[in-house]
Amino acid sequence: PKPGACFNCGVSGHWKNECPQPQAKLSTVSVAVDSVSPVGRLFDNLDAWRHFTNNEYILNVIEKGYSIPFTSVPATVNLENNRSAFENSEFVQSEIDRSLELSCIVRSNSKPLVINPLTVVSNNDKKRLVLDCRHINECIAKFKFRYEDHRLAAKMINKGDYMITFDLKSAYHHINININQYKYQN
Repeated sequence: PKPGACFNCGVSGHWKNECPQPQAKLSTVSVAVDSVSPVGRLFDNLDAWRHFTNNEYILNVIEKGYSIPFTSVPATVNLENNRSAFENSEFVQSEIDRSLELSCIVRSNSKPLVINPLTVVSNNDKKRLVLDCRHINECIAKFKFRYEDHRLAAKMINKGDYMITFDLKSAYHHINININQYKYQN
């Protein structure tokens, strides 16, 4: 068997070019709450994405979810929540309830292989719930990349151009994780 996990189906023992799995599609979730869930919105617009790009990788992530590029399978572990999660237990519970309501998280019927700890980060009196996945980082492929800098920006921006910013709150919920890798994300 090959080390790590397949980038197509997320199962260990083979690689993408040898994957026996058919092209499984993720299901979408409809939510009837005051807030609009970001879950499934990219998938719901898959045909539009096919119009914008023929990039196989982008379309595959939208259709089947992102497969974490594991180089080895993470060890089974049940980690305790960090102290900040215990100190802010009411906030943690309210965020879990809200995430369940928006279908950003789902209840599991079985115990996952990896239980990552929760932590609470405070910034300017605003709290954020974070799933601390440091335990699995050592099992993930490391890709080199270069940040762009002001020199490239200066070449792209012309005098009189307009600029805007976006507050992408919960933007990471737009990209689903491949269902075969849920067992490493709980």
